[in-house]
Amino acid sequence: MSNFEKPQDNNFSLSEQEKEDMEANLWYIKAREKVLEFLPDIDPDLTVDIQESVITPDNPAMPRYETPTLIFRHASNPNIKWTMEIKKNDDYIDTKLEDGVRYLYNKQKEQ
Repeated sequence: MSNFEKPQDNNFSLSEQEKEDMEANLWYIKAREKVLEFLPDIDPDLTVDIQESVITPDNPAMPRYETPTLIFRHASNPNIKWTMEIKKNDDYIDTKLEDGVRYLYNKQKEQ
């Protein structure tokens, strides 16, 4: 029997954590695509990408955790830079994400 005739090993499966991570990444990809639609209207020098971040909650009783985030940078002003978590649902991405980005951008400009 050649390699092409051998039955496939279908025992490969993802852990629950790996499945959650993949789903989160898909939401961040979708959010980044949405942000790219309106970002030039806010400031053409702003860029957005996805990165893995370690989050340290303000509440010391809460543990640190890793999650994807959107990272915003300004091409001509290095002082304007922030990361942002998103809510993983279509309503947030379609109706609230832009307001959040605008709010955080304006807060960054004030600093």
